[in-house]
Amino acid sequence: MKLASRSDGRAPLRVLAQLLDAEPTCPVSARPGTGADVDSAAVRLGDGAELFSRAVTRLTSWEMHRRAGLRVWPAAETAELGSDVVLGYEMGPVRFFAPCRVAYVVDSPRRKGFGYVTLPGHPEVGVEEFVMDHHDDDAVWFSVRAVSRPASLLTKIGAPIGRRVQRRVTGRYLTAMAADARP
Repeated sequence: MKLASRSDGRAPLRVLAQLLDAEPTCPVSARPGTGADVDSAAVRLGDGAELFSRAVTRLTSWEMHRRAGLRVWPAAETAELGSDVVLGYEMGPVRFFAPCRVAYVVDSPRRKGFGYVTLPGHPEVGVEEFVMDHHDDDAVWFSVRAVSRPASLLTKIGAPIGRRVQRRVTGRYLTAMAADARP
């Protein structure tokens, strides 16, 4: 797990530089089991093609992550296949870094999003998926699905706290996208 003091503003850039040759800590096809936790949640954002388009832009530009209270240091301005991102979460004077790589992109006319896998230094080992769906009834839904387990002894010991943080961040993602449903 990468930790840094809040005053170390260059630390995320160093983490990004180290990721260039890093292998993901789990396969993209991660499934429940072997100690993995599964979190899945969805929210209806409203209706219409304009809302769908606007929400997809906010999702793929990392804006949803920012509005959910995370610091975001992306290697690319949008969530592109193979691009790395370092997410930062602050707890008091300590900042936790969560490096990830976009492992796949969902790109069909009425379904868009992406999934990323964790990279070395992330407190969890797993996959997280973010998808925007524009249903036939014109409803626009946003969903999040994470399959993960602790990456180290420290995060295994702190697993109950990690689970609460995961649920809190997932809730913030949903809230950020629901709030963004308004123009």
